[in-house]
Amino acid sequence: MLGCAATKAPYSATEKTTHRLELDTAQGAVICSGTAVNAYVILTAAHCLPEANESIDIKINGRVAKVLKYAKDGNDHVMIKVDIAFGHAAKFAANPVAK
Repeated sequence: MLGCAATKAPYSATEKTTHRLELDTAQGAVICSGTAVNAYVILTAAHCLPEANESIDIKINGRVAKVLKYAKDGNDHVMIKVDIAFGHAAKFAANPVAK
């Protein structure tokens, strides 16, 4: 098994935007966590996805989702657009603090 192991999700009432991702790839099963950033987009680590030319089968919290498209940023982040909606999405603070 590859990826960043995640437990059951959502993890708690305060973390409704965190989800368990399960992917079947040519290298084997991958389990990662991800954060819903809008109704149909989840942010996760790019190393959780297979190579670009490989098709993707994904389950989110055990529910099969079709990957519509995804975008990697080159810094191990990927945003994945799927065909199922998330009930909650992460929000930015009104005044983010840079440290």
